[in-house]
Amino acid sequence: MTKRDGVRSIIFLLICLIAFVGLNKSFSLSQSDENRRVLNTFYAEKENSLDGIYLGSSAANRFWNAPLAYNETGIAVFDLATSGQPMVLYKYLIEEAEKTQDPKVYIMELREVTESLDKIEEVGIRRATDSMHFNLNRIKAINAAVDYAEGWDNGVDTEKLNYYFPIIKYHGRWQGGDLTTKDLLQLNRMQETKGFFVSKARSLKQEPQKPPVYTTQTEPLYKEAEELLNDLMDYCDTLDAEVLFVFSPYSEQVAEEVGRINQTVKLVQERGYEVINFNTKEMNEELGIDWSKDCYDPRHLNMLGSEKYTKYLAEYLAEHYDLPDHRGDKDYESWDEAYDFYAEFEAKNRGVMQE
Repeated sequence: MTKRDGVRSIIFLLICLIAFVGLNKSFSLSQSDENRRVLNTFYAEKENSLDGIYLGSSAANRFWNAPLAYNETGIAVFDLATSGQPMVLYKYLIEEAEKTQDPKVYIMELREVTESLDKIEEVGIRRATDSMHFNLNRIKAINAAVDYAEGWDNGVDTEKLNYYFPIIKYHGRWQGGDLTTKDLLQLNRMQETKGFFVSKARSLKQEPQKPPVYTTQTEPLYKEAEELLNDLMDYCDTLDAEVLFVFSPYSEQVAEEVGRINQTVKLVQERGYEVINFNTKEMNEELGIDWSKDCYDPRHLNMLGSEKYTKYLAEYLAEHYDLPDHRGDKDYESWDEAYDFYAEFEAKNRGVMQE
């Protein structure tokens, strides 16, 4: 083989690799999925521009209104949350974030610690890992999530190759007519509100809920969940950033579950980390949560509720973590645009909701 032939072969292999990575990304969860757009937007953020990163599942991306927080206080705290995201993925998403960002604080939702591993869903893993860049850290994230979910009655696919290369699992989308040119054209589509999920009908839905059960009792955690929590805190010990753990408010009716919340708070505080439990009567009153109007189901706040939650927490973050006010800074025009998008949505739809 001549030198020219060798160069051509290398070029051909590189083209094949690029094409495969692109197809692998296409043959995954539908590109219309907003979770993919969240990761796209995160990767596109200016280097070292974020003050904080909020990790979690829908208890994060339906609660933390990043554009509103920016408009209220000038802080840039991105929702790096995907629906159903298992907590075992947090440290790998942080590893991904640390490649381009140097946040002063990470905010981590803790709800999953109180739940059985039977509730982990494959789609919750895939929404995050299918959307991550194709790299070694993504492989580590997949390994950790699948190993954590394995052995429980949750229906999670335990064949890791199907996660490494989603095209193996989703190749049937082509024959099924589910894969369209829209999927290919929107591979890099962005999400408008810095990870906050608002532009959906459920954000405007008002379903009256019963006030939560309040108790000071504690209940032991599931063994695996407690081990995961301790492993996460061990990892947090290595970070050059502050960490704030939170339990966002929801209408929990089972005293035993509230007891697990209380036990988690106790364990986190014993490790020296700050935690805000919004599931106490005092905190609910502080927020002004109206259980007849501020939720769209027992576990999620609607737009009205998320505004209350965000305004309180944004002020707390700005005050306790000495985060800068970026309002008026040209480098943060994308945050102004995100708020403008939210404000337009809010103005059009607030009348639909009875405050």
